[in-house]
Amino acid sequence: MFRFTIRDVLWLTVVVAMAVGWWIDRDRTWRQSESSRQVVDRFQKLGVDPERLLQDLEALRPPPVRIVKIKSGAVPAPVAARTSEPRVE
Repeated sequence: MFRFTIRDVLWLTVVVAMAVGWWIDRDRTWRQSESSRQVVDRFQKLGVDPERLLQDLEALRPPPVRIVKIKSGAVPAPVAARTSEPRVE
């Protein structure tokens, strides 16, 4: 009969967990790539170039918002212009 130590069981658990994690990751990646292929095929059937569509959508993306740290009690200029509160400088 085999005799397994706790260490052997823990190593087996690690190996099985790694294998299951790899399997799940590969399955998710495959499903996402298959879904992407289906979307591209649908666009092509409609006569839309997916690459051109992505470029156009990228051009429509708003610029990133710049966050500025202000002193306490001060109101940023764009907000002060829209409100009736006096600007504190």
